[in-house]
Amino acid sequence: MFFLQVEAALSVSPYVDNIMMHANPFHSYCVALVVPAQQALENWASAQGITYSDFSDLCQKQEAIKEVQGSLVKVCIFRCCLCSLHNYSFILLDLDNFCLGLIC
Repeated sequence: MFFLQVEAALSVSPYVDNIMMHANPFHSYCVALVVPAQQALENWASAQGITYSDFSDLCQKQEAIKEVQGSLVKVCIFRCCLCSLHNYSFILLDLDNFCLGLIC
């Protein structure tokens, strides 16, 4: 139930198209699989002057990963669903090419 609330809170980020939380009871952290909103992330990259060859390349860029992670942290603080995200990891998924970018 808690993860559904967190997923719902994080899904309001403009950079999130879809999100899924996962926890392993044998570890002290959770993982969020994030499908980024392509148009929003590409618009942000364009405004920042970030060049990329395709969306998969953009999802691998540290600047994009940090922007999405920052957005998720702001949403969590605003929605008061989590005190911090220091025990969470975020993975950006480009479903067209199955490329991953890991935020630690």
